[in-house]
Amino acid sequence: MLRLFAYAGALQILVLALALATRAAALIALALLLGLAIVAAFAFLQLSRPRKRGTIRLTALGGPVSLGHDEHGTPHVTAENWHDLFLAQGYLAARERLWQMEVARRTAAGRLAEIRGEALLERDRLMRTLGLQRLAERALADCPADVRACLEAYADGVNAFIAEGHLPPEFALARIVPDPWRAVDSLAVAKLLAFELTLPLADELVRLQVAQVAGPAAAAALFAGADRGAGQDAGVGAGIGAADASGLPELADLCELASHAPQTIAGGLAWAVSGERTASGFPIAGCALETAPRAPSPLHPLVLSGPEGARLEGVALAGLPGLLAGRSRHFAWGFAPAGSGAAVLALEPADPQGVAGGTPPTAVQTSGSSMVPTAAQVSTASPVHGSVAQSAPAVCAGAAEPSTAETSAGTPEPQRLEMFIRVRGQGLPVPHTIEFGAAGPVLAAGPSGRLVLQSPVLQPAAEAAALLGINRARSYAEFRAALAGWTAPGLAAVYAGIDGTIARIETGPELREVVNPPDGVVVAGQPAGVADRARGWLEARSDWDAERLAPLSVDTVSVQAATLLQPMLQALQEGLRQGVYAESLSQLEKQALLLLSDWDRDEPVGSGAACLWERWYFALLEDVFRPRMGLTLFNQFAATRTGLEAAERLLLRTLSGEENPWLSLEGELGLPRLALQAFRRTVAYLAARQGRRPESWSWGREHQVRFRHSLGQAVPALRHLADLGPFPLSGGPSSINRSGPAPADPGVVRTATTYRRIDDLSGLGASAAILAPGAAGHPLDPSFADRIVPWLRGELTRAQAGSGSAEFRMLPPPA
Repeated sequence: MLRLFAYAGALQILVLALALATRAAALIALALLLGLAIVAAFAFLQLSRPRKRGTIRLTALGGPVSLGHDEHGTPHVTAENWHDLFLAQGYLAARERLWQMEVARRTAAGRLAEIRGEALLERDRLMRTLGLQRLAERALADCPADVRACLEAYADGVNAFIAEGHLPPEFALARIVPDPWRAVDSLAVAKLLAFELTLPLADELVRLQVAQVAGPAAAAALFAGADRGAGQDAGVGAGIGAADASGLPELADLCELASHAPQTIAGGLAWAVSGERTASGFPIAGCALETAPRAPSPLHPLVLSGPEGARLEGVALAGLPGLLAGRSRHFAWGFAPAGSGAAVLALEPADPQGVAGGTPPTAVQTSGSSMVPTAAQVSTASPVHGSVAQSAPAVCAGAAEPSTAETSAGTPEPQRLEMFIRVRGQGLPVPHTIEFGAAGPVLAAGPSGRLVLQSPVLQPAAEAAALLGINRARSYAEFRAALAGWTAPGLAAVYAGIDGTIARIETGPELREVVNPPDGVVVAGQPAGVADRARGWLEARSDWDAERLAPLSVDTVSVQAATLLQPMLQALQEGLRQGVYAESLSQLEKQALLLLSDWDRDEPVGSGAACLWERWYFALLEDVFRPRMGLTLFNQFAATRTGLEAAERLLLRTLSGEENPWLSLEGELGLPRLALQAFRRTVAYLAARQGRRPESWSWGREHQVRFRHSLGQAVPALRHLADLGPFPLSGGPSSINRSGPAPADPGVVRTATTYRRIDDLSGLGASAAILAPGAAGHPLDPSFADRIVPWLRGELTRAQAGSGSAEFRMLPPPA
């Protein structure tokens, strides 16, 4: 945002200087217009700032509520009962993150095309096929009364803020008005969280594409040894063979849709050590959450003080009542991906009446509603200015279960949902059909059959109820009972209580738990190598305190380099010996090799060796996989955790002498020669980019994070002007301080560990955390981006016991 005003101001000064020098009337007028535009833009932002002081009265309140902020902008909310506490949280969430909540619920419902037009139509089709909104509606019908009351209280708070009219500037720029928030919207956000925490659908689609392009045998060799969770093998797909894979349509576009940046949590790490390993005798717990780097973040820090001395401190996800991770007076907890619950792509016979009921083979069979809108409903909807309220009846209301029909031969016809998707800029909604197979929704169809997605996440579950139960729990037994409602696999929770209990619980139809292990350490997170390094850290001492453990969450050692660097250096030397003619390294290449040989595998921003390693490794992957995969598939493969882990395992197996369809140890296309070729190309690339002195190379010049401002979602033309950054970032895809690479470029950060936390259970106030870029949601708020620099340095901010003065009060109506 500052960049946008700086560019505008510089342009205005330049035009004004030219106008004064030339005395041209047109330039003088242009300079005045630019000045007025800058003032108007600033005034527009200033007027959209929500008020943080004063008093309001809300009819839904049962008692007074106070809101204050500490010096870092973290809100502190105090209420007399849970209803009022969650109502105030809803108000606060809307004040700081209403646009993020709007985007999240539209993502889950498949309604982004209503604000972004045809560019997001296909993504909406995919999300409607997945049916997260339908699952949320089913969950609402089954919701216990107390949970529904909390969800409705939160919605009342959100709607109270919306009614005030001080909406975030994104809404005015996008020309939309938010609909009232509903309890089902929070359930949809919870289902989106559960979906994004599991192994992404894009990973499974990449597996299948590799089988299509390189053949099932090559795919099986590449993905051999992959851990896809309990009860799942490392195969390419359930019952998809060579002929079947070749008969499916091209899946690159579908994979691209499934690869979009997450709206909630992309990954993370959670851990705890027992009191036997700490100086105080009390457990210490910590967590790190990985999100897409956005400004503001989908997370927001919060301290909630409620009835009977309840106090919750941590981070919430915009759209959900309660905290996602943090601590209470009784325990601390954190979440991380479990690595289980991966989606399975199955092949089912094609519709006897034609491929997927006559739909073109390349179409993604998705939709977002269960009923076709009437002519009246279509005519009253405005695809450009229509609010959520105007479009909701046609999209969600009256949802019915998929229908089935019997053919004359008695064979069940595929289940279908017919619906319409509104697209901004188009006069009429776009028709859409969802096909259902025996295992789940149909993603694509071809001559060999229909590609069906079977995912345990796409089943009814009580994610929101589980989170609310955790927030109100007082013991491990209550914590465990609450988490039992999260029946979808893919989530691992770490618990540390003041009574000394530590535990790791993995969700699913049946909870899998480890309680008080003999070594006094529990860890959850993915990739597995990163979790193993964290465990090694924690097992190294028995006198931990919070200060000594704080560096764990910002550890930047590359687990991948620790495993592969030495074998790769040996392969490079072998590549020199295998040349047809005598070969040697140039002086520059020798300097680079020496830099890498002395490297400690750490990846701070100033490391030249880290820069060389990451670029060399990516160049090697290009040489190995891109010729057979093609550019598009290779970029998708290299951007997924499944792809990166498979590539690492294949290289290790090849270096050990194992034969496989991809690589050998001999010839010009063998691993040694390819390693040498990639090394030389990388050195030349870095010399051109950063100079011919390898000791001056810097990982931070290649690896940078840019916080995408939400104004860019509302108005794509403002994307690069309003973003924060880029900033040099330490760590990489295989470090504890993890960042996920974007397709085609390992230096572009797609996800980053934006939230870090540590809790010492020896007493309240013995906690520290940080969220980048900041706590506030408005770009003119001082705490909007004030945490970026401390976050880049790896610092944590100590929790403050008090909330300062009650700057804002919410009261019930006068008697």
